[in-house]
Amino acid sequence: MTIVDMQRYQAPSLSKALEILEYVAKLDRPLSLSELAKALDRSVTEIYRIVVVLKDRGYLLADERKWIRLNTRALTMRQVFDSEDVLLEKAIEVQRQLSERTRESSFLSVVSGLDAVVVSTVSGTRDYDLQIRLGCARPLWASPTGLAMLAVMLEGERERYFHSLGDRKDQPSLEVLRERVSAAGHTPVVSDTLSNTAIGEHAVAFQTEGGGVAALSLMALRTQSDPKRDDLAMLLHCCGASLQGDVLSERGTVA
Repeated sequence: MTIVDMQRYQAPSLSKALEILEYVAKLDRPLSLSELAKALDRSVTEIYRIVVVLKDRGYLLADERKWIRLNTRALTMRQVFDSEDVLLEKAIEVQRQLSERTRESSFLSVVSGLDAVVVSTVSGTRDYDLQIRLGCARPLWASPTGLAMLAVMLEGERERYFHSLGDRKDQPSLEVLRERVSAAGHTPVVSDTLSNTAIGEHAVAFQTEGGGVAALSLMALRTQSDPKRDDLAMLLHCCGASLQGDVLSERGTVA
């Protein structure tokens, strides 16, 4: 699809709704319809129609005096995005230190739907390098990284994940998956060798603000020059704990 084609498929109403949400979030205080209309150079009638929809969908609140502010749903979304920004900012330095000490590439993943998605990568210092593509999405059940994330996930979120999987031939049974997650929960670092390869994946997962989950992981060839598995696991565990502490402290969760 070309840029011209994309312009033909623009959604003016959606753009206006996002414009309203962005402005209300940025101002971070209640405001009136007329104030909002003036700021966005729109008519009060036009703004009113969109505000009604956003209010019905749970993104805005409007009291009897017609003061408009963000509802809990929109506030939660903003906190998620802010939290992820802080996570990425803090992760880079921790990943650099981890990659320098292990000589392996490190990866930061977050949960997106039913997948573990890589959101940050830092290359190792070896002449050869194992990489997971930025943006790569893998089913949570299909890797040590995903199993580690499921193990630290809030119980209610984990149960919703299990129930949403359905019955597919390419995935383990729910009973087997529960056993794997339980086993992952009894070790600080989840490690496994990828099928029919000499590539080991090592992951440590932790909770972020608001019940979110992230994971720090390494992919390493098993050679004699590699750090011992226990040493690597301990280092990865310490880096994950350090990153979690940095993120929660930044958000004021830790005193």
